This record gives sequence, structure tokens and C-alpha cells, in this order.
Amino acid sequence: MRKLISFAIVFALLAALAWWFVEGSVPISGERSHDFGAVEVPGVVQLKHTYVLTNRSKASISIAAIRPGCGCTTVDFPKMPIAPGDSFEIPIVLNLTAAGEKKTKLTMLLNGIEEPVRLFVRAVGLKPWSAEAVDPFFVPDPGMASFFAVHIARQGGDAEVPSIPEIRGPEVLGLQFDRWETLYLADAEENAPSRWHAVFRADWDGESDPTGEIQIDVAPGVTVSLRVQLPRDQTSLELPTSEGFEVPDFRLPSGDSGNGPLIDPLESGSD
Repeated sequence: MRKLISFAIVFALLAALAWWFVEGSVPISGERSHDFGAVEVPGVVQLKHTYVLTNRSKASISIAAIRPGCGCTTVDFPKMPIAPGDSFEIPIVLNLTAAGEKKTKLTMLLNGIEEPVRLFVRAVGLKPWSAEAVDPFFVPDPGMASFFAVHIARQGGDAEVPSIPEIRGPEVLGLQFDRWETLYLADAEENAPSRWHAVFRADWDGESDPTGEIQIDVAPGVTVSLRVQLPRDQTSLELPTSEGFEVPDFRLPSGDSGNGPLIDPLESGSD
């Protein structure tokens, strides 16, 4: 029984010590930090949050000032004294303009209390997706699988792999997404984009006409286009004439023809 009482006392002391480290001597309890998470930042984005705190002391308290850690944050607070046990709100606005992680803190000063209260806020800015075809033209291989890629990049975030893009094109190509190839993964704190290749597969029978346009929807409002061309050995070389079509003769004239060689080596050294 004595051991059980001793254990209970030790547990209570540890709990009180843990509470002290968390709350300190500040007579305020409640939410101290907020994470907005990943946020799209095509321009300036205003992120709003309201901290709800409580005066846990036995006396009224009043806030002298709250100092934001950067010019990107604005804050409001009650100007009247806060009675014991009452809750109050601290609304803030974080202006996010760039990609990457943004951390800041707000320092709350209380009248008559030396230790300040600190509130923390975090957000991760994400720039819009950017994409382009690795090659603006795609030449499929007849009767076998062939592949092409789209380069995709995004700055900010924790280098999460994009969702699988939607692809549209000539049905005879049997287009489908094949795989992701990771080129570079940037940390949220880096001022650099993460980059991937989205690789697509085409299965063309070599007989149907595959020409046309392929469109790939990488993200809302971001579409990449590329043209499909026939393989060179299946492209016609016939040129139009007044009498129809003929294949041009690209051969050089032979040496015994009436025109003779283009360059006579016997004459090249003579004056």
C-alpha cells in the first residue's frame, strides 16, 4: 500500500512538472500554434486563423501588446481586461506570397507579468504546376510499344508526387500512363522546384492513321499538347507537279552522263 501511495505521489509530481514545462508561469491556456499546411499561392494569399485562449488565473489579466515576428502577419486582440476563467480570441492574418515553408511567431505581452506568451504559425506555399513536353512531336513505333514524356515541376511543398495526369489523343495509339520518373525532390525550405517526368505509353498497330494531337491535363488549367507524326519510312516523299505526283530523284549524275562529274579531279589541280 505504501508503495502504491509513493508511486501516486511521484506520478503527480511528474505530471505537474510536465504541465509546468508546457504552460510555464503564464496564466493562459489554449491553442499556442497553428499549421495552415500546404496552400496554393498564385499571388498574395491571406490566411486567417483565430486562437482561442483562456485566463486560467484567479485574477483579471490584460494584454499590453502582441508583436508579430514578421511584417507578413497582422493581429488583433481584446483591449479590455479578461476576467478569471474567461476565454478570449486572438485573430491573425498571415500574408503568404512565396513558395516554400513559412514559419513565424507572435509575442504576447501581459500587463504585470514578465514572461511573454508566444503563438506560432506555419504554412507551406505551393506555386502552380508547370509542365512542358520533352519533345513537342511524338513518332510512334509501328507494331510495338513506344514512349514519350512530359516534364512537370512545382516549387514548394514536401515534394509530393503529382496525381496521374489525364491524357487524350488518337484512339488508335492506345495511350496510357506508364510511370513517374523522379528528377529532383526539393525540401519545403528550398527555393527550388521538385521535378518529375510523367512517362506515357502508346501501342500502335502500324496500319491505322495515328496522326493528330495528344493533350495531357497535368493539373486544373495546365495542359500540355504535342503532335503525332508518322515514322519517316512511312512518310510520302511525292511532290506535286503539273501532271500529278512524282518522287524526286536525289541521286547525283553518273560520271558517263552528258553532264559529267560535278568535280573533275584532273582539272582541280590545273590552272
